[in-house]
Amino acid sequence: MNTEQNITNFIQNNFDGWSYLKINSLDAMNVVHDLFFRTGLYDDKNYYDNNEVMHYYAVYNLRFMKDVNKSLTYYLYSVNAIKKDSNRNFSEYTCYQLNDLLNKEKFTIDQCTQIINCITNLKISNNYIEKMIKLMESKMIEMKEYELSMKCAEKLKNKSYTKEQMYEKYASLYLNDGNFTKAIQYYQMANNHKEIGHIYEKQNNDDEAIKHYLLALNKYPECHCKLGTLYSKQNNNNEAEKHFLLGKTYNANNPDYYNNMGNFYESNKKYDEAVKYYNLAIQHNNFTCIEKLVQVYLMLNRDNDAMNLYLKFPNHFK
Repeated sequence: MNTEQNITNFIQNNFDGWSYLKINSLDAMNVVHDLFFRTGLYDDKNYYDNNEVMHYYAVYNLRFMKDVNKSLTYYLYSVNAIKKDSNRNFSEYTCYQLNDLLNKEKFTIDQCTQIINCITNLKISNNYIEKMIKLMESKMIEMKEYELSMKCAEKLKNKSYTKEQMYEKYASLYLNDGNFTKAIQYYQMANNHKEIGHIYEKQNNDDEAIKHYLLALNKYPECHCKLGTLYSKQNNNNEAEKHFLLGKTYNANNPDYYNNMGNFYESNKKYDEAVKYYNLAIQHNNFTCIEKLVQVYLMLNRDNDAMNLYLKFPNHFK
């Protein structure tokens, strides 16, 4: 008869139903440990770890009592027993079963908090523990409980991703939820001023956007293009042209860059330069400038060029 069946038979034969064992602490589990030891049920062992006792109570509750919540409780007791003595080996089989339970069942936020506090405070590690931490991070993200998921992410730091990647991930989650304050906070922690600039730009807070794009230049030199656009919007043409030209190296394949340059020169009545950059935008598959390019051609009395452009791209005219 296998070990698990022995445990089950022993419980059923020696206690008046499961209600007799209202075990809710490690001290109570020690009583059970002593009972097992005195009965000689395990003659091939002279020591029976508390975490193993609790493991079998978890299995008993899950398989025979169909009580998922109690099973979870004893699995967590088992994990905590290991935490109290780092010299003991934690059974990978137990980790596997607990991971399987977390995969299959839904738990309350309070239970999830207990689970995360337990598995993230372990001083040991194995593949199943890491899987559990990743799983709980994913579950908390789905539930939009980002503070709890962050606790898991902190444990996985340097294994699954760098600190900066972790902060950027959570900044993006908050941004998608429309929580701009939290998004900016985490982008600050990731030292990503480019994304902070994007947020302020979308909020039409141009001064803050410019400030952060300037801070981002060393890490993200392509932000010169953004600065050119914002300075142009503020009619600061000298700064705008300077940043547009500085950004050319880093935006050589960016069609928006050429379109923005065209717009800048068109608004400043430098039509020959506008033509040059609008054509480069079209060559890079940005066709939003076609109508403007036709207008510029007409201002330069280049009617044939305007007509040829219209005939070449008829679907891009309203």
